[in-house]
Amino acid sequence: MGVADLTWFDILRRNGRERPGAPALHLDGATLTHGDLLARAELLAGGLAAAGVEAGDRIALLAQNRAEFMDAVAAAARLGAILVPVNWRLSPEEMRAIVADADPAAVIAEAEYAAALDPAAFGAVRGWFALDAAAAPFRPYGDLLAGSPVPDRAVAAADPLLMIHTAAVDGVARGAVLSHGNLLAHNLQLAAAWSLGPADVALCGLPLFRSWR
Repeated sequence: MGVADLTWFDILRRNGRERPGAPALHLDGATLTHGDLLARAELLAGGLAAAGVEAGDRIALLAQNRAEFMDAVAAAARLGAILVPVNWRLSPEEMRAIVADADPAAVIAEAEYAAALDPAAFGAVRGWFALDAAAAPFRPYGDLLAGSPVPDRAVAAADPLLMIHTAAVDGVARGAVLSHGNLLAHNLQLAAAWSLGPADVALCGLPLFRSWR
């Protein structure tokens, strides 16, 4: 497999198998290894698949920086789905407009942002999940971690992985789609420009809804 054929999940799986005990993420005083991230992604992918998420479906995520954010990117990559991270700094009306534009199959949200959504207005959503306590029809995020493993799916580097809503045109935010290949090429360029190696640590000081471009 050449670099041009790799997906985001291919990299996650390789790291999880070859360096399972190496630290991958430091957040809020906790450390997750590459093995941890792989296991968490597989669990979440199984739960999302059980909730009806298929290849090409969108998954809307309304959350601040947290480990589950990285899990959602990886699980979407595993399924061939598209993650739509929503800017939580927007007004409730703007958040609702982005979710409506994405037309997601599933929504994952922190309770604060879940309250901004009216599930009755989004009939295409097959699963509503809250990262913390939220009213029905939101179900506990933990329900997503009880799914069965998902068989391998055919996902290509050119397939979309992220949809990030950018500057509004005529007052309407537009979703910019990034493929697996886009993200991997971007990261390879950064690693080369900054001379990053396995022992280095990169600090992310930006909100994850916008720091992928």
